[in-house]
Amino acid sequence: MNRFSLLIILFSFLIITSCGDLGSSTANSSGKTAEMIVVTNNQAKWESRVGDSIRQFFNQEFEVLPQSEPLFEMTHIPMATFTDNAMFQSHPNIFIIDIDNNMNKARLDLRKDEWASPQTVIHLGAPSEEELIAFFKESKKSILGLFMKSERERLINTFQKFKDVEVIEELKKNYQLTLELPGGFYIAKKSADFIWIRKETPKISQGILIYSYDFIDTVAFDVSRIIAFRNSMTEEYIPGPTEGSFMI
Repeated sequence: MNRFSLLIILFSFLIITSCGDLGSSTANSSGKTAEMIVVTNNQAKWESRVGDSIRQFFNQEFEVLPQSEPLFEMTHIPMATFTDNAMFQSHPNIFIIDIDNNMNKARLDLRKDEWASPQTVIHLGAPSEEELIAFFKESKKSILGLFMKSERERLINTFQKFKDVEVIEELKKNYQLTLELPGGFYIAKKSADFIWIRKETPKISQGILIYSYDFIDTVAFDVSRIIAFRNSMTEEYIPGPTEGSFMI
């Protein structure tokens, strides 16, 4: 009988400062996870339909999180302020919006490590507000993908520097799973086909549940089936604070 492993990962974003390579002439980037600086020509552009389009897209709820959070937290900086401030230029994610009637057409440029490292800078330019909004509508999923890829790589690099070797080896040895984990996690409970990994701080509670069950047919991929089985596992292994309660 075939078997497959279902990974249910409950997590909240960590606030992590990214560090560049020692000896590099490029400044180290610094900023929170899932945060970006948005630069426009001026405040009026940010308060116009251009800013509305950008906010509406990046303020979408991040679907996989247990709590409500936007795709990216945005901080707006006018171009003149950004140009004169090295602190803003050192952020890992920078989205520059430039409306210039001297441009012939809309354009999108990706630049890596322009002022700091690691860093992703995306320049989006157009001759008018209408053209920029239309071009952003066409390109927004690609732009999000570039920023998400950058964040994922930044987190992986950080986790690898401070990874929890003991838990990683346990997963590899007994569950045939390779998973990079930052320090601070510990194994709260385990069995032959289940493991609960936790990290607790005064502000957040993080948990990773890894378990497997027999594959019989494609009903196993139904969302209600996945949730029901998860609940059965947490009822068995993760009791709540009162009698009969359990984590879901």
